[in-house]
Amino acid sequence: MNIPPPDLPPPGNLPPPGGLPPPNLPSPNLPPPADQGNERVISQFERAPVETSVAAKVAKQIEEAIAERPLMDGAALMADAKAYPWRRGRDHLLRIGSLIVLAFGLGEKVPLAGIVLTVIAAVYAGDFLYRVVHSTLEGSDTPPDWPKTSEPVEELIKPGVRITSAFLVGHIVWLFVWLNTDSHVGMNPVAQWISYLVAAVYFPFAMMMIVFQERFAACAPWVSIPSMLRCMPASKSALTLSVTAFVAIHVLKMVPFVGGLLGAAAGLVLFIMLGRMVGMIAAQHRKALAEMH
Repeated sequence: MNIPPPDLPPPGNLPPPGGLPPPNLPSPNLPPPADQGNERVISQFERAPVETSVAAKVAKQIEEAIAERPLMDGAALMADAKAYPWRRGRDHLLRIGSLIVLAFGLGEKVPLAGIVLTVIAAVYAGDFLYRVVHSTLEGSDTPPDWPKTSEPVEELIKPGVRITSAFLVGHIVWLFVWLNTDSHVGMNPVAQWISYLVAAVYFPFAMMMIVFQERFAACAPWVSIPSMLRCMPASKSALTLSVTAFVAIHVLKMVPFVGGLLGAAAGLVLFIMLGRMVGMIAAQHRKALAEMH
């Protein structure tokens, strides 16, 4: 016997339980859908502050690597510089220094070979000055070893060429005066000493920034002069010592017969003292100098 199925409503029209109509609730107040083309997701990098200054990053790295030295007044800087060349014993300075002095002295006497001898001595002494400033920045209080000929050429020559080139750049005013001087009359003494003064003001902080930034372009006046201003008042001591060195060299060279040797000897000691002093100044103003780029 076949019983017909009951007449049921379609599944979509079933009444709610209990036979009550569905509640008539208001639609929620939702914001309109966002435009997918303009949707922007804020990442955690945007929420956190990010250092974008290269100088700030360099300053932070330097600060974490080696702390700044405590500030010293001019008298303390000068006393430290005077004692510095002799802290490893006089033989350390005299053993190689006497050869450098002899090379400079002979360089003024020998016509052609003297130029080559002077260049070699200048680059070698410049390399040692670079090491003086660099070792002071790293926290050392004793003079470094003299450069050895067995070292790689880049480590032996490149720093010395940089320091020697900065020394020559400082004499650009002297070169201008010399080129515009009548050889029969001679250089004007006032203009000549002004050119020496310009070199004495320029060289210490050009040397300091070459070592601090480890590039030759740092000796540019628009880098070295602002660095001098940032290190005030300690910069005054370095300028005083630099002027003393330049005056002593050129005055002693006027002494008959041995003037070249005396000037070279005084210059070597005074420039080592100057390298130590600018290294100390840079070590005391790391943060300010690291912000320069």
